[in-house]
Amino acid sequence: MKLTKSTIILSFFVLGLQFIVFGQYEQLDREWKQYYNEGKGDSALITALSIKYWTLEHQGDTSLNYANSYLSIGKSYKLLKSYDSAKSNFLNFLTIHVAIFI
Repeated sequence: MKLTKSTIILSFFVLGLQFIVFGQYEQLDREWKQYYNEGKGDSALITALSIKYWTLEHQGDTSLNYANSYLSIGKSYKLLKSYDSAKSNFLNFLTIHVAIFI
């Protein structure tokens, strides 16, 4: 296969987009961890929900990050002492996580 200049440029462009998209997830995840560690349950929950919708849009409903977003949501609800909601999200995490690896 002969590599042309346009093929190489296109490859770098695609790799750059993937880096930007992954960087956005990392930023949201860092923000959630900060709120969670500070005990700010409301802010942690809002950020965790943002992570869920972002990963659904950019990575799909079978990605590991999407499954992990349910774990973050569950932990946020637990911090807020909303145990039924926490349990529901922990179960969603387990369901998706198991489906990914089967």
